[in-house]
Amino acid sequence: MKIISCVVFGLIFSSVVMGQEKSIKNIVSLNLQSKQQINKSQALNSRILRSKNSSIKNNIGVGELYEVNGTFLQVNAETGVLRPNHLEELSKGMYEMAHLSPPKVYNSEIKEINGYKILIINIENDSSEIGRYNFYCITKSNDKILNGVMEYELAEKGKAGKTLDIILKGLKFK
Repeated sequence: MKIISCVVFGLIFSSVVMGQEKSIKNIVSLNLQSKQQINKSQALNSRILRSKNSSIKNNIGVGELYEVNGTFLQVNAETGVLRPNHLEELSKGMYEMAHLSPPKVYNSEIKEINGYKILIINIENDSSEIGRYNFYCITKSNDKILNGVMEYELAEKGKAGKTLDIILKGLKFK
């Protein structure tokens, strides 16, 4: 399992050649309604991030963390050169990793919003009270990527999906 996780992690980041770590605000602007940027201790006090299936909890120091409309959103952005089929390769790797221990729900789609190509993955596990959207957005020139995770309580899935849709429709790369 660790090997597969390392492979997928490598897929996510290896196709960014000469990636430069910059502040997210220098790469992309996000339209986050009723947002509150939070720190690690605030996040770990939430029921969602105390869940054993929280992806955000396991990567709490990466990127920026927000509470948005009752969900938790973690985002990161990078610049560099991406392969033209980056999202397709990432989608395949994420599918294989998720199905090592098949989730109750796994949906994946690549779509275009505002000229940006976006991979959205929704995962819910049998033994969990939370769900997760992973998303990856790249520019047409394949030189910038925004990746994020949104975790939500299962009872709030519809609200979380609408919130994610608003965020993705409102994002603008600089």
